Amino acid sequence: MATTEEYGLGVFQYPRGWFMIAAADEVGDTPIALRFFGQDFAL
Repeated sequence: MATTEEYGLGVFQYPRGWFMIAAADEVGDTPIALRFFGQDFAL
């Protein structure tokens, strides 16, 4: 797997762009606890 150095991101070594974290049928009325990119999220 490539490292951030190999991508040439420079000082910005974090994910950039759009990332799918859930499908539409997984999202409902109640919050969903998720962990992506080393961070906790509530969706």
